[in-house]
Amino acid sequence: SYHVVKAAAGLSASAVLDGFTIQAGQADAPDLAMRGGGIFAEHASPTLRNLVVRDNHAYRSGGGMEISGSGSPLLENMVFENNTASNSDALAAYGGGLQIETYSDSVPVLKNIVFLNNYAINGGGGLFVLGAQPRLTQGTFVGNYTDNDNAGNAIGTTNSATRLELFNSVFWNNPGRDLSIAGGQLQLAYNGLEEGLHRTIVGLRGEL
Repeated sequence: SYHVVKAAAGLSASAVLDGFTIQAGQADAPDLAMRGGGIFAEHASPTLRNLVVRDNHAYRSGGGMEISGSGSPLLENMVFENNTASNSDALAAYGGGLQIETYSDSVPVLKNIVFLNNYAINGGGGLFVLGAQPRLTQGTFVGNYTDNDNAGNAIGTTNSATRLELFNSVFWNNPGRDLSIAGGQLQLAYNGLEEGLHRTIVGLRGEL
């Protein structure tokens, strides 16, 4: 299947998916079917809680999940494990666990999320954010990785509209650079980084 779960445009917070394992998605068809192997949510704001998203693959982005467009979903008590965003065609692939890609005022809210052993070729092994303004509280990032160390093994961002708020989160055993802020802003409070902020890259358009 291209996406195991697809959240239709226009879904509101009253649409709830609770207590499932999402696995074995293969987003490898043209256009948007290259994104979001486990879950694909475009212009949708559902409530997703108590989910395990594992062993999914995307050809371009969001191996575990892709949030795209103007939606602001709530993700709570979720695990993204062993998801990949990769291909053998030298095309960029980001966000092994989760990619949030929008140029709107999208404000996804993420609470108590574990990113474990996810991989993306080009950046954001755990999470990649492009243009959105997500809020992440109690995130755990362990063993996520990318081939491009300068693009964030745990988290990568780009685009000047990006604003990531990151609170009470832990980063451990992500090889190389944990965070890469190549565009936009990162607000940090009460986080534990294995070797501190010197493993954070701030790019030409990024700010802490």
